[in-house]
Amino acid sequence: MGGCHKYMFDEENLIHILQSKGMKNVRLREFDPELDLKEREHESIYAIAEK
Repeated sequence: MGGCHKYMFDEENLIHILQSKGMKNVRLREFDPELDLKEREHESIYAIAEK
């Protein structure tokens, strides 16, 4: 991880952690080229939630 990241998540853990922190309507989303970096598409998990 080259010192850039502190944690790595899989889809299930990411959703669980967001929900446990009080986020609502947590769900995975697809890559969005208007929001996300193309070079990270293959190594990232994208989620959306409401506070």
